Amino acid sequence: MFLKLRKDTLKNKANFVLRSMILSIATIPAYAWSDAFLNQIAHPPHTIKPNVPFNAPSGYSPAQIQKAYGMSLITNQGEGQIIAIVDAYDSPTIEADLGVFSTTFNLPSCTTANGCFKKVYASGTQPPVDADWGTEIALDVQWAHALAPKAKIILVEAADASNGSLLLGIQTAVQQGANVVSMSWGSPESPSQSQYDSYFNIPNVTFMGSTGDSGNGVNWPAVSPYVIAAGGTSLTLDASGNYISETAWSGSSGGVSQYVQIPAYQVNFANKNNPNKMRGIPDVSSIGDANNGGLSVYDSAAGGWLIMGGTSAAAPAWAGMIAVAKSASTTPLTGLNTLLYHAATTAYSANYHDIVQGSNGSCGPVCTAGPGYDYVTGLGSPQAQNLIKAITGGGSPGTCTRSAPSVNLNPNTTQIIQQNGSVTISIDVVNNDSATCTPSTFNLTTATSSPLIKSALTSSSLNVPAGGGKMTTYMITKASNVANVGSIYTTNITVADTAINRPISTSSYVYIGNALQRKKN
Repeated sequence: MFLKLRKDTLKNKANFVLRSMILSIATIPAYAWSDAFLNQIAHPPHTIKPNVPFNAPSGYSPAQIQKAYGMSLITNQGEGQIIAIVDAYDSPTIEADLGVFSTTFNLPSCTTANGCFKKVYASGTQPPVDADWGTEIALDVQWAHALAPKAKIILVEAADASNGSLLLGIQTAVQQGANVVSMSWGSPESPSQSQYDSYFNIPNVTFMGSTGDSGNGVNWPAVSPYVIAAGGTSLTLDASGNYISETAWSGSSGGVSQYVQIPAYQVNFANKNNPNKMRGIPDVSSIGDANNGGLSVYDSAAGGWLIMGGTSAAAPAWAGMIAVAKSASTTPLTGLNTLLYHAATTAYSANYHDIVQGSNGSCGPVCTAGPGYDYVTGLGSPQAQNLIKAITGGGSPGTCTRSAPSVNLNPNTTQIIQQNGSVTISIDVVNNDSATCTPSTFNLTTATSSPLIKSALTSSSLNVPAGGGKMTTYMITKASNVANVGSIYTTNITVADTAINRPISTSSYVYIGNALQRKKN
């Protein structure tokens, strides 16, 4: 949830004066601090599964999530990229905790000493420690590193959780050279929020924002048209990390903005139940349900290993994926929101898991996931092996290339049968995707040219490995006892991949020979 454990308050008048001084140094207009929006307190939207043993990780591991979302098929790992994590207050143990996390899961070391990790105080002064925000920091830093193991991490700690202090943190992140910024926090949207959009409209810098954990509703900064809003899902994997299913997580926030007009990239997507043509969030989603799997996080201040979720998990995970995409691109990636929606236009089912079940409230269609874009899961979760290639215009040797399958019939000539006779045809389906792709499930259907013949499949679904993998099913075609002698009947066979809309069809033929000889009494 957007944490309801504690509501931050302004500490005292001295704190107020300090923030005013800080903001006057930054580019926020001098008059702006009088805006109640800047005084508003943001909350980190994470959830923690209760009663979890602290002595060992028991949530999903980085390897499982990498495999589930196709990241394990990408050779780039974020080299040359800088991810900034902007949070409030200080976590004095974060570097050591990151070390435990990295060692446990065999990730590259990320320390101050080797130049991978850096902690910066946005106000120039070390903030006070806050336990809730400290746990948030652990989640954000560790899971950005998990999805982009070779990217550098800058943790920017704001003086407190007010919007004004966090905006200064965002500005500091950009000044520090970040090209991906993760913001796992938010506050209710406001009529004055658009005047701060310039903080997110920075060339070659991508901003990820959590939508919130309170069910249906819209929060800032995720709602900014210059931010990629990340929602949460309930993800089910097998022990090896193979993707089983995914539904909308009931806690994930989302909906239609009251104040932000629909951006051009959403016009063809967030157009249902949106009569005023306003911005919809989220844009994308990934795992957020701590009680169904959840992510392993190490926070020594909280006792050790936790299982965490919330849309707080989705923002840094997506930030890591964006960093990997940027490292795979030969040119700077700008307008990532536009590119993500374009990828849904060109090959939706190849680039995203379309999440069609679940809800985040009782407000009808706006609160309910369904086919295509919806206000609970956005475009869906990534099939990164394809999505990264789509948004970079090429991709690396480790990316997956999808190709249409081959369908071969044996025998593949017209078969002669009698009335009431039958023939068995083998159907071979060959998966021509590159070997780096995950297996594809092909669904087979048949349609006959006449009710005088019937065709039945021994198996209507085949899970075929990529790289030339082949599986076989059989079709039995039978003629009725009144099929027309001398006629040719056709069975059309359609093979469709559930991962991408690329059906292929072929036909089998039978010729009816001699008439059925009936025994005389």
